[in-house]
Amino acid sequence: MSEAFKDLTPLEVSHATALNNALRQVFGSVSVTLLIVIGEIPHSFVIGMRCSMWITLILTVLVLILFIRYLNVKRRA
Repeated sequence: MSEAFKDLTPLEVSHATALNNALRQVFGSVSVTLLIVIGEIPHSFVIGMRCSMWITLILTVLVLILFIRYLNVKRRA
């Protein structure tokens, strides 16, 4: 979190924290809703759950790849 707030003044940190928490809650609820909708598309609950879990795994791997690339770019700079 310190990376996101490093350019803020001390007076802006509380507003940034509130915005960050609100965005995390909104995107968390949206992602859960999307996974539930995707899980209910197939006629079988088990197949829908497997689809949702695979999508979660793929998104997690993508986030890890982006984070590793970010760390590599930061080291070069």
